[in-house]
Amino acid sequence: MIRPSVCEPYGIEYTILELFVKVYETVVGSCSKTLKSSEVKLQCHDEKIELLETNIKTELEKNKIEFEERLKIYEDKIIKLESRNEQFREELNIAAKKRKKNNIIINGLDIDGKFYTLKQLEARRKNESGISGAVNESSEEVVNKIKDRNKPAARSDSNRRQRLFNENNK
Repeated sequence: MIRPSVCEPYGIEYTILELFVKVYETVVGSCSKTLKSSEVKLQCHDEKIELLETNIKTELEKNKIEFEERLKIYEDKIIKLESRNEQFREELNIAAKKRKKNNIIINGLDIDGKFYTLKQLEARRKNESGISGAVNESSEEVVNKIKDRNKPAARSDSNRRQRLFNENNK
């Protein structure tokens, strides 16, 4: 067998087979070292990923708990507002019933087309003697006239006002 010699930079002679084995060992050794360091890095990354996953899970749990607490607070506020709203409605109904008791007719139309309560109409007619002999009329007649005025008529409002005006000025 012929031994061709190859010189390394350091001046040591090797055969091609020896050089191939040395290069192979160097390459495989560096690859195995790289592979081991990559495995260590991969394991480190896996640990970091697991840590991040647990952190995310704990944050989600905290956020879920905070959200549920806020939701409960808002639900309680809504219930309170609904009860206040219901109380307010009841108070309005009571006030409306009292108003209807105190004023037999709430909306009474006078000749000028404005709305007055029965008490306001009586006081106005007693003070003003020139309006259609209201001084001589009893409160029942005034109430009946107001009821007649509030009934829907077949004629238009302008005809109705003119007719009422003519009736009162006779």
